[in-house]
Amino acid sequence: MPEKDTETPFSKYFPVKLSCRNSYFAREIFRPEMDFFEKENCLYASTNNSLYPVYNADSLIKSRVNPRGAKSYFKGMIGENLLSIILKELVSEAKKEFSGNGTSVLCDIIAEDKNHKGKEFVVTWNEKYILKHKCEKNFVILQKSLDNDPVYTYSQQKHGIFATEIDGLAYFISTKKQNSQCMKTLLVGESKTTHSEAYLKRCLRQKSRKSDTATLAEKIFIPLSSLFKEHDFIYVFLGNESLLWNTNRKKVNGIMSGLIDDLRRINVSTILVPIPQMPQKIRVYSEKIFEKFIEEKRK
Repeated sequence: MPEKDTETPFSKYFPVKLSCRNSYFAREIFRPEMDFFEKENCLYASTNNSLYPVYNADSLIKSRVNPRGAKSYFKGMIGENLLSIILKELVSEAKKEFSGNGTSVLCDIIAEDKNHKGKEFVVTWNEKYILKHKCEKNFVILQKSLDNDPVYTYSQQKHGIFATEIDGLAYFISTKKQNSQCMKTLLVGESKTTHSEAYLKRCLRQKSRKSDTATLAEKIFIPLSSLFKEHDFIYVFLGNESLLWNTNRKKVNGIMSGLIDDLRRINVSTILVPIPQMPQKIRVYSEKIFEKFIEEKRK
C-alpha cells in the first residue's frame, strides 16, 4: 500500500527516518507530567487533567490467578493501567490542540460501561470478526477458523477460534463544521513492562495459532480495519525507555524500527511512549501486591 502523508495532531510523535540514514529517530516524545502517590493500598497518578488509579491492591489480591504467575500478572495490570492513562492523556492533549476554528472533537478511551463491568460485552462485529471486552479496558479480537467443522463434544475447546488480545483502545474524531470533513482515528495500545530485550523481541514476533508467520498487522490491524471502516490507525507502544531508543540521540532501536517499518507498509503509524518515572519500579509494586495476595490466600 502507498503510505499516507496526512498531518494529524499526533504526527509530531511519529518516529521519522532521516534521508541520510536508515534509522528512525524520535522527533518529539509524548511524556505527560505525572505525579504518583500511595494511599490505603492504592497507587494513584495525578496529571494536569485528572487523578487516575494505577492499582488497587485490595482488588488485585482477590484475582483468580495462579500464585506462580501472580507477580507477572500484577506487573502486567500496572502496565495496562498506565497505558490507559497515556491513551487518555494523548487524546486529551490532541483535542486541546485541534479543537476550535470550526473544528469539533470527540475523543476518549474505550472502556466498559460502569453498569456492564465484568460482563465482557461485544464492542462491534461483522461476518468475520468480533471485538469484545475482556476486562474493563482490555479487549480480544475473535476470528472464526477456516478449519474443519467443530466437534460436538459439548466441552470447552480452543479449536475453531483465533483470539488476539489488545491492551487498550482510544478514539479521536474531528469534524470541520465548514465542510463536514471528518477524520476518524483509532489508537491501539500495547504495554510491555519488561527490561529484557530478548523477551521483548519474542513478544513482538510472537507466533499465533493462525500461522507461523502471522504479523501484528494480520493479528490486529487487518481485523480492526475490517471492523472500523474509514478509520486511520495509530499503534501506541508503552515500554521501558532503554528498550525504545538510545537515550542520547533518540535513535530507535532495531526491534522497534522493524515493527515501525512493518506497520508503515499498511498505513499504520507508531507512537513510542516511555513508561513514566515512578517513585519505585513496577517490579517493587508488584511484589508488594504479591505479599498481600499470599496473605489473603492463607486466610
